Amino acid sequence: MSDYGSLVLAAIVGATAFAVYLPALWTGFTADDFFILARLKQFGGLDRPLEYFGPLGFFEYYRPLTFLSHALDWEIWRMNPAGFHLTNVGLHAGNSVLVFALGRQLAGRAMAVVAGLLFALHPASHEAVYWISARFDLLATFLSLIALVLACGPTRGYVFSVLAFGLALLAKESALALPVVVLAHDVLIRRLDWRQAARRLLPFVLVAGAYGLLRSQVGALDAAGGAERLPKLLLLAAMTAGLFWVARSRPAWSAKSLRVHTVVGGIVLGAGLIGALLALPASSGWLREKIGFASFSLFYLFSPVAVPSPPSHFFDRPAASLAAIELVVLFGVVALAWRNRQWILTHPQVVFLLVFTAATLVPVSSMTSGPRYLYLASTGVSLLWGMVFLSLPLTLRSRAVAVLAVVLGIAVVQLAAAGRSWKWASDMTDDALTLMTGALVPCGTHDIVVLTTPVGIRGVFSNLNEVAFEVRGCSPASWTSLLRVVRSDVHVEVSRHEDRIELRVPEYADNFVASRDLRHFDLPVTGPEPLSIDTPVGHLDSTAENGARVFRLSIAPRLRQACFFFYSDGRLQALGTAQTGGLAQPACGMGR
Repeated sequence: MSDYGSLVLAAIVGATAFAVYLPALWTGFTADDFFILARLKQFGGLDRPLEYFGPLGFFEYYRPLTFLSHALDWEIWRMNPAGFHLTNVGLHAGNSVLVFALGRQLAGRAMAVVAGLLFALHPASHEAVYWISARFDLLATFLSLIALVLACGPTRGYVFSVLAFGLALLAKESALALPVVVLAHDVLIRRLDWRQAARRLLPFVLVAGAYGLLRSQVGALDAAGGAERLPKLLLLAAMTAGLFWVARSRPAWSAKSLRVHTVVGGIVLGAGLIGALLALPASSGWLREKIGFASFSLFYLFSPVAVPSPPSHFFDRPAASLAAIELVVLFGVVALAWRNRQWILTHPQVVFLLVFTAATLVPVSSMTSGPRYLYLASTGVSLLWGMVFLSLPLTLRSRAVAVLAVVLGIAVVQLAAAGRSWKWASDMTDDALTLMTGALVPCGTHDIVVLTTPVGIRGVFSNLNEVAFEVRGCSPASWTSLLRVVRSDVHVEVSRHEDRIELRVPEYADNFVASRDLRHFDLPVTGPEPLSIDTPVGHLDSTAENGARVFRLSIAPRLRQACFFFYSDGRLQALGTAQTGGLAQPACGMGR
């Protein structure tokens, strides 16, 4: 097939990625999108572009290039979300084409098509594409893949590769993994010696250092991201050292280079050490977090079904019993890799892609709040599956194509379901803001209290925030959220009697989270245990009664004339008058 044929295949991959996410164009803003919109509104889009390179205040990171892309959308589309989503979908389509291009460089067109389609339709990518706030991952991946394709190609593209890496860092700091990936390609695929590899790595290191200086001096942030990110940088440094060791010693790519008793002994020793650390209170929590992240990564990167998402407690510091089960699964993966060691060690592309995936996971190795963090790593996994497909005997190719078609079909169904959830979240947000701002006549004259507010319902970001009022141009005197609803929808029955409000949840699923200061929501309301806390809204009691969970709020005097709302059955509703119990319009100022 000619180069023209490759262009046609690349276009098919990109068009597939674009087509499956077309519903995003009819999806609105949600959650943290309003923080970005507020800053765009403040800076007037591109009126003051250099401002995006300074400290942004409410964000603890330095990503000016992505903000500039949002500012460009603002200049063209203003408050029309379709334009912002169009950029996200276009970036995903571009990334899919770049995965195809990288796969073609590594192993040819057949592998590239499989990898490109798997990446384009990866069900775990819905968060990165549908959520406007996740553009950081999309743009950083786009620029990182450009840098990698150029670095893996002819030497004349090397300078542009380094430039693309610098831009990727300005999109999101997770691009710091790229020097390790480029070094892995130089050592494992190009088979350069350690001196040649070091010379090619040096410009990437200098650019990373310049980024750290810019981040600290202009962005007013820690150059390395703070002490909590130091272990990640050390791990990337260790991977770099390991690759240089490989380049220097040049072991043969053969299964015989590893002795069975050495590997088995290492696995047994590792299992014993992990078991001891799990048993020690000082290290148990930290280790469970790491086991949770490893399970989180394996599930979302390799599972053919990622929608609907599992409960967050599966991955976020799982209980000791759950962590033990996840640990068994992880050791099963290690055993599977050991069984296929000969195939792995005789295919340097596979070893490179394993290093690629591991390196891109390091910068996000403490994040389990959403699969968007795995977007860059999913490129390596998609290419790995492409290598598996390419390595199958010709007699199995037809069956493999049938399996691939089924997997891609399931992925399309999952992405459609995820799209409906994102559409619901944006519609619910828009309706909620319309309802609440309708009570603010004139603006700034009433306090708003949301008794129950959704956070992460249906596997998407749906949380309401005060900044959304600022973007709409009509803010309340104050905005407060009392209880967060997480994981699943809920039916709530609400009534008010003078200065007391009662919330009854008939089929309670342990999915409310409370807070004493209404800023740090760290009190899950679970089981039959009673709850009694003082909050800025008033004293809150909760008990289990006849199969239901009942919450009783004694309203603080300063908020008795506030407008009260609550989330129930998929939408925000207004608490009406005490006499009728109506829920059509808020009865603001009814307190005595």
